[in-house]
Order: sequence, then C-alpha cells, then structure tokens
Amino acid sequence: MVAQGLGPLMSRPAPSWPSWLRSWLERPNTLAHCPVDDWDFSPNFTDGHCPLCGYRPPGDLPTPQTRRIDWFWPLAGAMLSISVLMAVLVVVAYNR
Repeated sequence: MVAQGLGPLMSRPAPSWPSWLRSWLERPNTLAHCPVDDWDFSPNFTDGHCPLCGYRPPGDLPTPQTRRIDWFWPLAGAMLSISVLMAVLVVVAYNR
C-alpha cells in the first residue's frame, strides 16, 4: 500500500554519485596469480609481490602515491601543530 502523497517522490531518479567515488567503486580489482603456490593476491596491497613466496607478476604495477610518501615527518608536523594549538587554548581558557 503506497501513500498517495509519495507518488512524485517515488518517480524521481536516484541522485548520481560523484564521479570520483563512482570511479573508485567501479575500478577493476587487480588480482595476480602466483604459479608457485597457486595463490591469488592483490599486488596493490602486497608491495607488488606474492606474500607467501615473493613471486612478482610480469608487468609494472605503479605504486600508489600514498605508499611512496614517508609519512613520519608530515604526521610529526601535524602532531606538533595540534599540540601547540591545544597549549594555546589551555592558556587562553586559564586566563579567562
């Protein structure tokens, strides 16, 4: 049983997904097959080699940008800036 006032709402098309999200959701799942141990693995998550024996599939798989960055210094800087901000907020709150 459908309410009479919902007719126009039910006939509207669904909102479209943003293009970047759609491309991320619909991208192919890259799997490689290791002939040594008969194992399927995703080279994107295992640094390009089989996690069991170290076999590298043929072809060049590009490393994602997030794996190429050394995250220690950016995160250390973020932690330092957040700590300084919190210290300033404590001093301001204490003096009011």
